[in-house]
Amino acid sequence: MQLSPSVLTRFSRIRQTLAVITALRRVRQPFTSAPGLKQSLELLLQLGRVTGLDRPGLAPLQRLVEDEEAFQVAWAIVQYLGGLVCQEQASAETLTLTARDGSQTTVATAAFLRWLPLVTQVLSLLRQIRG
Repeated sequence: MQLSPSVLTRFSRIRQTLAVITALRRVRQPFTSAPGLKQSLELLLQLGRVTGLDRPGLAPLQRLVEDEEAFQVAWAIVQYLGGLVCQEQASAETLTLTARDGSQTTVATAAFLRWLPLVTQVLSLLRQIRG
């Protein structure tokens, strides 16, 4: 019995998908840490590519990985949703979050609100994959 190239391609894609999911589960740092979040976002982007998501669909995730300002907004949202923030100061233009360790993150309020739905979905997906 000889397998067709399309069947071999599907098996290869399944193997790659499982490898990325395994890598996501093996990330040592929690995604509530900046390095853990960065690594998890990079692996989610890789998972999207392996599973065949189109470029426009992956563009927001790509931006979170490559654009430091966007990543800082995502990081602020993770801190906020993760209960790591003990104080917040907001104006129409900026939002300053003070973490329990004393570190502060200031982001544009509009960017925080714009990225909030996507980051919430990403965190939900990471929790499902990483357990």
